[in-house]
Amino acid sequence: IHFQTRLPKASTLTGLHYVNGVLLLAAGKSGFVIVNASTGKPVQATSLIGDAINPPVISNNNIAILSADGYLSMFSLINDSV
Repeated sequence: IHFQTRLPKASTLTGLHYVNGVLLLAAGKSGFVIVNASTGKPVQATSLIGDAINPPVISNNNIAILSADGYLSMFSLINDSV
């Protein structure tokens, strides 16, 4: 095992993506988590208003997640965060 990282417990995992050296995870009400893919260290964790219902959608370092309550959350991935 290269590393293990404990993340918030989630009822639903909607997606796990690798981009620019980080792993992006959307997991139910646990929210949206960015983890450094080399070290496993969490870079960011953000709660969502409702359960995430789609995997993170990534375009040009922008990340979108839709919640079951109808909220669209947008994030920007900054290259310095890895």
